[in-house]
Amino acid sequence: MQTFLRLMTGVFNKSEYVQTSTKPQVHYLPYLLAGISASAIMWSLAFFYVSKTRPTYASDWTLTLPGTTANTKLNLPDTGTASTEQISPYANPAQDPRENYKFIATSEAVQQKAAAQLNMTSKELGQPRIKIVNNTTLMSFSISGASPGEAQKKSFAFYKAFQSRLNELRNQEVIQREEKALRALDSAHTKLADAQRRVAEYQIRSGLASATQIEQLSNAIEELRKKRAEGIAQLKQTGARFRQLSTDLDISTSQASDAFMLKSDQIFQRHLKDYTTSTANMALLASRYTPQSPSVAREQSKLDAVKVALLERSRSVLGHSMNETTLAQLNIGSGEQPSTARELLFKDIVTAQAEQQGFQAYVQALDQQVAEFEARLTISAQSGSKLEALKREYRLYEAVFSSTLANSDLGKSALTSSYPEVQLLAEPSLSDIPVSPKKKLVFLGTAVSSLLTATGLMLIFSYKRRGIELANKKVAGVKQIANYEASEL
Repeated sequence: MQTFLRLMTGVFNKSEYVQTSTKPQVHYLPYLLAGISASAIMWSLAFFYVSKTRPTYASDWTLTLPGTTANTKLNLPDTGTASTEQISPYANPAQDPRENYKFIATSEAVQQKAAAQLNMTSKELGQPRIKIVNNTTLMSFSISGASPGEAQKKSFAFYKAFQSRLNELRNQEVIQREEKALRALDSAHTKLADAQRRVAEYQIRSGLASATQIEQLSNAIEELRKKRAEGIAQLKQTGARFRQLSTDLDISTSQASDAFMLKSDQIFQRHLKDYTTSTANMALLASRYTPQSPSVAREQSKLDAVKVALLERSRSVLGHSMNETTLAQLNIGSGEQPSTARELLFKDIVTAQAEQQGFQAYVQALDQQVAEFEARLTISAQSGSKLEALKREYRLYEAVFSSTLANSDLGKSALTSSYPEVQLLAEPSLSDIPVSPKKKLVFLGTAVSSLLTATGLMLIFSYKRRGIELANKKVAGVKQIANYEASEL
């Protein structure tokens, strides 16, 4: 060995190499023993690990998060609309809701809930392995157990705990949303009540219930004006007729009334009858006898007495004196006689005057009503604009209140807006193939390790063998040189 080292370093003595005849050699037996020993140790450890390690089983299941969008719209008649919208959880490309669910699934709250269902500790339960499948809505879960049944029970417990935690978060969101909705609803209700109170107070103060009253008042004024125009036309027509009758009969309305009063008085009519009879007798006697005749004188005395009684009775009935000529002009017959044409004309005069006075009073009443209604219309128009503004404000607050209330009711149904529903696409599996230890993988690793160890030892052995062969060749060359020099000497 020393000779080999000197040869390799170049420090040698020719006489030594001439005298040395033994060649160094490399034996393969130590390398073989080393390889067998290493392989034996590795395979022993592998068999020990496989035999002593308890098998572990896994249960896999898959969830899906639907990506649909739901819209709800409610039309409120004469008020407005209310709508609610559940936006797809995948609408924002910058975030994936499955990442949020992955964080929730691995939270301590979910793990404790699942462990409590199985009467385990969180450490005994373990954490599930969660994988998000790209370009899908799927989430795959896997959890280990000492047996296939235990792994499956852990999976179901974990799924229930996960759903329970999601429901808790949804309920918290609903409570927060309802609190905000109630505050908004209380505010809208307060504003609505204030607006309603202002409308009622103004209606009482102004006496105007609605803007319809203004329209009704305006229509009433127009109707009164039409009636007034008709009344004026009838008044003119009646006045013309009255004037024509008065001119034709040469009497006034009061005289026509006096004639009817005298006709209705029985005492006056009896005196008138006596006066007519006496006048006729007087005319008959005057045609037969001389004025100085006793018969004529007696009849004349009787006629004078009847005339006096007739005039006295007319004054008593009419309240004023009347001469014989006027009485003759107003004579329209006795009450027992049928109506004559003259009496009918007298009636027309009285009727025409009564109608004229009635139409005149009617027109005056209409004028007064129109004036009153126009004054009320002016005041109501001013009040109406204010009332309409108050009612618009009331309708606005009513629409806001109704919309807020409807949105609050609709929002109660949107429980999954922030935390969408998940569906169990594949139920937890029950596999009897353990995931650990993996015998094939252990044995394959051991075989590869043995192969690598053997290969390494063979490379080392080959390298050393080639080194020895080179050294032997150098020694042989030195020997030849030494022998040549010795022969020369």
